[in-house]
Amino acid sequence: PTSETRFTVPIERLLCRDFLASESADMALVETIAATKNSPRKIRVKSPLNHEVIGEVSVQTEAQVREAVVRAREAQKEWALRPIKERARYVQRAIDVVLQRQDELIDVIVKDTGRSRLETLMMEILAVCDGLNHWSRQAEKQLSDRKLGTGLLFKTKKLRMIYKPLGVVGIITPW
Repeated sequence: PTSETRFTVPIERLLCRDFLASESADMALVETIAATKNSPRKIRVKSPLNHEVIGEVSVQTEAQVREAVVRAREAQKEWALRPIKERARYVQRAIDVVLQRQDELIDVIVKDTGRSRLETLMMEILAVCDGLNHWSRQAEKQLSDRKLGTGLLFKTKKLRMIYKPLGVVGIITPW
């Protein structure tokens, strides 16, 4: 795409590679800015309400993305060694961070989507806090090892389901 090409895509989908765009009225407008000798390729983000520039995002190179994944894999090894209860406490504490920074988060989301502050609070901040709260409270029950039945023919056998952390997972969300 050229710097004149406009896409309508959610900011979360902007990765190191080119992306496909979909049309939607409630997402930030973006345009690519070609790399120069002194600057990497960037994405210019414009408000869906008035098309004013609200920011620019540098596009990471493939090497930068690979390095970030290497760092994440290293951090994940330590994370996987932590007991489920401890991991759940970290997730629970994330609620405090979201609530402490909610005004800043709401400002960014309102600019990106053109939604009202109230709708953003209800659909983003409260939904995230609810999800974090639910899964941090369910983590031990859902992720603990389980003994499973084997039926009469295998009465002398033991069957256990053991959950192991997956490691680094990349997710491209629809928005």
